[in-house]
Amino acid sequence: MRSLSLFALLALALLSSACHEETSKAAPAPSGPLLPNYIDHGLVILDPNPQRPNYWDFDLVPYGEQPKHVFKLKNLDDATVTLHNMQPSCGCVVPTLTSPGQPLVRGLLADDAPPFRLAPGAEAALEIAIDTTQVERMNLDKLVYVRIVSDSPSTPFFTVEAHLKVTREFLCSPGLIDLGEVPQSYGKRASGTVMTDLPTSQATILGVARVEGPFKVTVDATEIAGRRAWTLVVDAQEDVPLGIARGKVVLATSGADGTGSGPPFEVALNAQVLPRIVARPAQVRLSLVKDSVSVAVECLVPGEKVAIKQVRFEGAGADFVGELYPENPEEGRAVKWKVVLRLTAKGATGGFTRTAVIELDDPKIPELRVPVTVDAH
Repeated sequence: MRSLSLFALLALALLSSACHEETSKAAPAPSGPLLPNYIDHGLVILDPNPQRPNYWDFDLVPYGEQPKHVFKLKNLDDATVTLHNMQPSCGCVVPTLTSPGQPLVRGLLADDAPPFRLAPGAEAALEIAIDTTQVERMNLDKLVYVRIVSDSPSTPFFTVEAHLKVTREFLCSPGLIDLGEVPQSYGKRASGTVMTDLPTSQATILGVARVEGPFKVTVDATEIAGRRAWTLVVDAQEDVPLGIARGKVVLATSGADGTGSGPPFEVALNAQVLPRIVARPAQVRLSLVKDSVSVAVECLVPGEKVAIKQVRFEGAGADFVGELYPENPEEGRAVKWKVVLRLTAKGATGGFTRTAVIELDDPKIPELRVPVTVDAH
């Protein structure tokens, strides 16, 4: 039994030696480096961090800031290196590559872009900018990178990395308080809810520091599911000029422990100011084939109604008729009307524009004007 065990051990040792020898023959150890060292050959980083040359630590970055860092690159190859592709890891990273005599590259470098070449000894600057408003998760460590693909025999795949943690004490739902369509001289109201981004945070909203844009904002403390919260109420001011209205409310805050003062918290505001009565679409097109189109006339102030007296047409061209269809009318007035503009057969040719004038009984908005173009074909 003892001699049998000795024989088994000897056979196992021979088998192991044979497997090791076969493996060594099949996969010899690589002679060169698997990854670029970023220091002494190919594309290298000048003045690098000795422990991690391709790395930069932004550390803690408050939400809303846009930190930047520049990596200085140099080509140590004996031949000119052509960069074929530059790819950031996510949408929050905006890389910018520059070098004297070469095209500026910002964002992506695609295969069909003008060639970006670095002669032997030439240098380039690779700026990494972080848009923290595009980072999806707050108060967590994040590693971003930019990868460059080139024809360098030494460093065909070159990557720089950056670490950051975007800090934010509060979040607002929705992130943008959009009042939508606001009737001029009437105004409109919307609201949002502010909470701490981390349930354990003791930070507090102290009040409204300032409001930018044609808005009025109040903030009141409340509670949602046992958590502290603050309700923002936003009103669009009356008699605001027509068009897009943008602004923000800046809230004063305490520190993370609930004492002192912390960084201000901002919430973007948006609205589109329109006349009290609108026609949609604002202009229309017809042709000899499509000889009619519908226009909606609508009152934007809740509860307001209007009567359409008639539709007439200005300008030279073929004749039109306007057909009126009120929705749920009361004594000839309605919140919304359907106006059908129809091209008659008399004198019907294309290639002109006339204006449909919709006459209203409103003293402040007596008419709506809708250009009507008739295509030649």
